[in-house]
Amino acid sequence: MGFPVYWMVSTSLKKQEEVISVNPKFLPSSLTLDNYRDAFARVKSAFAGFNRAVMRVSLADLKLKAPALQIGVKSFICSRHFVSLSD
Repeated sequence: MGFPVYWMVSTSLKKQEEVISVNPKFLPSSLTLDNYRDAFARVKSAFAGFNRAVMRVSLADLKLKAPALQIGVKSFICSRHFVSLSD
């Protein structure tokens, strides 16, 4: 049961040439963290792209709703002012 976890961790620490070799080795000849650096760089750039897309959609939505919000604020201010004049 623990062998798949061992194989996953040992493969993640191998160089690319060792991973794709025809003769698999149980122990890596040299340990490297390059695979983890590459994975985190890819995840970081993917999240950055996702964040940019969310911001663009949110800003576009806000630009479309801005005139309606301005009208709502103006009518609220006018109605509040009207109420305060009658008191």
